[in-house]
Amino acid sequence: MRFFPSYGYGTPPRRAQQRLGTGSMTEWKGANDSASVRIGSNNSGLGNYGYVGFGTGHSEQDYLGYIIGTSGTSSSLSSDWGGMLMRPPVMTNDAYRPFMSMVEY
Repeated sequence: MRFFPSYGYGTPPRRAQQRLGTGSMTEWKGANDSASVRIGSNNSGLGNYGYVGFGTGHSEQDYLGYIIGTSGTSSSLSSDWGGMLMRPPVMTNDAYRPFMSMVEY
């Protein structure tokens, strides 16, 4: 049976956090440059967004796989939106980069 400590109604304990500036990232790699996970933020044509990238460690991999969260304001709908984009790792650099995109207004 698990034990859940009681914190009462006061302030919960502080949690460790790390802040990443625009364009920075942290990457964890396995042994011998194998699979990797990258967490970062970027400021490009999509605006300022956060991402999680996945590397397979395979020698034929050309681009990381990504999960990206972004947001903005639609000028045509006068509404804010939030979006997510997912893309698998690309193994052959043949200009085909599949992705799946979701947007909520």
